[in-house]
Amino acid sequence: MKRLLLCGAAALMMILWTAPNAQADEPTGTIIVTAIGFKSTKGDAIVAIYKDGKHWLKISKSYRKQVVPMTKMKDGTMRFKLRRVPYGEYAVTVLHDKNRNGTLDMRWFPWPKPKEHGGVSNNWVRKGKPTYSKAKFDLNRRIMSLRIFMRR
Repeated sequence: MKRLLLCGAAALMMILWTAPNAQADEPTGTIIVTAIGFKSTKGDAIVAIYKDGKHWLKISKSYRKQVVPMTKMKDGTMRFKLRRVPYGEYAVTVLHDKNRNGTLDMRWFPWPKPKEHGGVSNNWVRKGKPTYSKAKFDLNRRIMSLRIFMRR
């Protein structure tokens, strides 16, 4: 019985060891995000990466996110390193989540406007919600640096 278990374990290890690993062969890069223009040390800063427009601006459904306490801020600037991101098309958002609820709080009267600061890749600004198509970029090198200016 012992011998049978050992043979089974050895066979399983051999299968797992020889199985192709797509992630190991996939090129990855690091996205360094420098967010400029924070006004307060209250709450957290959230950086989120999106792979497509389907979940754009839904932080809970982002491809990846990082939450950092605002106590790490220096001179109104926060820096994030997102490592081992597979090459491809992405868009990034940065949010100053003052009340730590994980979402961008809005005021609705007399017109919709964010209560908290935020920014998107490519620093695209217009009235209304930023679009994925204007914020997207291609990660196609080992290190990509983005500067995002925080706005309200």
